[in-house]
Amino acid sequence: MRKLLMSVAILLLPLLSFADFQIGPTIQYKTPISPDSQIPGKNSISINDFSFGADARLNLSLFQAAGYGLFTPGDSTINRPASAKLYLDGGICVDIAIFRLGVGIGPNFIFNFNTDAISPQVNGNIRFAFDVMLGDIAVSAVYLIEANLTPSGVHSAFHDISGQLGLSVLFKIF
Repeated sequence: MRKLLMSVAILLLPLLSFADFQIGPTIQYKTPISPDSQIPGKNSISINDFSFGADARLNLSLFQAAGYGLFTPGDSTINRPASAKLYLDGGICVDIAIFRLGVGIGPNFIFNFNTDAISPQVNGNIRFAFDVMLGDIAVSAVYLIEANLTPSGVHSAFHDISGQLGLSVLFKIF
């Protein structure tokens, strides 16, 4: 077993020398937005309309693996419990000058914190990212569509493209 781990480590070390690993804070608007919906005015948006968390990405040439974790505070006025969401994606990304365009698909895990117990849910997501690369810092706009990971679920997600809009600031670690 030890030889297997050493072999994997030796094989992955050169591979990781060509990879970019980025991590940073993120904020996401909780209400789904679609291209034909109106964006609310600045007086109707409050801090309770946002989720906060972290965004991590590993880029290797055209391939990208991403993890996106969010915490949403509960709201007792509309009977919504606090929740934590973890989105994991695998996909492709393309660098064009100082811009990076990425798309990924993967599972998401939702943990609702009720007063009685934690109730986990598993679903899927499609994630679009537009990054502006500023040296070792990237400012990223993320559009996240929650969908079932079945052919009909992905197909319906592209017809009803309402999703959540987020903003991340990513710092290059290596």
